[in-house]
Amino acid sequence: MTGLNVLRSFLAGSIVLAMSQGATAEDWNAVVLSSIGKMPVGGGYAVTSDAGRRFRESVQPASDRLVVNARAAVPSYCSSATYLLLLEVVNESAHRGAVELDATSIAAWVPTALADGHG
Repeated sequence: MTGLNVLRSFLAGSIVLAMSQGATAEDWNAVVLSSIGKMPVGGGYAVTSDAGRRFRESVQPASDRLVVNARAAVPSYCSSATYLLLLEVVNESAHRGAVELDATSIAAWVPTALADGHG
């Protein structure tokens, strides 16, 4: 497991821990549904270098969150679309105070140039 994967696993575990500290399943369901509502509908499926580039360009780090522009990642592939949804959940969780995003964790969540199914 690469260092980046270890960090992502740690951050995912942190979200689970935050979920277990007072948040109900309904609270987290609302976060996920809100995040799904921010995702574009349609747009096509492509596993091309252009789709990968668009995916990477659709996420930019900011001082306290990730700026996710899922519409810029069209067409997409399954793992890129799923990852963008996860990033929206992370952002919303941070906005609600359930997780804290610092510069290191924000940088770790930004997609890199890996092939679909890797990383």
